[in-house]
Amino acid sequence: MEAAEETRAAQGVVSGLIRISAPMSLGLKVLPDILSRFATLHPQIQVALNLSDGFVDIIEQDYDLAIRISGPPGDKSTIWRKICKVPRLLVAAPGYLAKRGTPEGPDDLVDHACLAYGPEAREETWELSSGTSRRSQRARGSFCANNGDVLRRLALNGEGIALLPRFIVAEDLEKGRLVEVLPDWSVPELWLTLYYPPYDRLPLRVATFSEFFEQEVETASLV
Repeated sequence: MEAAEETRAAQGVVSGLIRISAPMSLGLKVLPDILSRFATLHPQIQVALNLSDGFVDIIEQDYDLAIRISGPPGDKSTIWRKICKVPRLLVAAPGYLAKRGTPEGPDDLVDHACLAYGPEAREETWELSSGTSRRSQRARGSFCANNGDVLRRLALNGEGIALLPRFIVAEDLEKGRLVEVLPDWSVPELWLTLYYPPYDRLPLRVATFSEFFEQEVETASLV
């Protein structure tokens, strides 16, 4: 297959199927436009996209590539390539803050409904820092979910404060539907990272998509 790929590449053609795993919110908000532009340039490459917010074993499930938003890579059975930081921030609807008050510091969050994110919809702990100050706050409230878009909708509905990647809520912030909470406090960085099975060399179709994706996300409002 690799030899055939090289032959087609020498003829100016890159083709084949790429099986990709990606997070749900990124897949819904960012990937469709990127995939459409990619298809225009490389019509002979087919993409099979699976969206999931759970951990996917790309070796066992035979994926060519996984796109993940996570902390530092810890999977030693794969190779990976960091693309960019994915900023996160605390947000809430103006109506919620008008009713419950605006937190002035992390300790005030104990009196608020916090919308927790977790792979198994379990309680989340928010690690917040400002200069040399550090605070840990358990995100306790009526709702917990394993998907950022669900938490965004709950925040828009006035159900509480959510900690979400900026790209999920960028339009809501711009239009005033959500506002940032505790802007002087930050949370640990997440990275957009590409993970690959342990290839000796990236297949040409995978390398072609990876390079295109890295260029595209620079203009995709992830930062």
